[in-house]
Amino acid sequence: MKGKDIRKGALYGAWNNENDPYNKKRDEIAINLYNEIINRKKEYEIAVIALNSGFSVDDIERIYNHIFIRKHLFRNGRVHKFDPDYYMVHSWLRLREGKNIYKHDITCYIMN
Repeated sequence: MKGKDIRKGALYGAWNNENDPYNKKRDEIAINLYNEIINRKKEYEIAVIALNSGFSVDDIERIYNHIFIRKHLFRNGRVHKFDPDYYMVHSWLRLREGKNIYKHDITCYIMN
């Protein structure tokens, strides 16, 4: 990770199960942020995260496509893209900014 600050512990944010018990606000935010990311210049997005994360451009492109582009076969037999996820998109944004990166931001992508 090229000397980046990798934080430990849980992510605390403005929205949680107490003030957003049905995830309505978090889902809305995730959808908007996913759309922002998808509408950015893909090559730049990938290059910045590769630089900030220490992963190769090829690895980040594979991760980007897995999360934002590819359709997947789900257990119910349906094929579709992943639903936007509030916590996943915030991990992506922290990696993009290169600041306040948590350990789970990295391990999330290693598993993909």
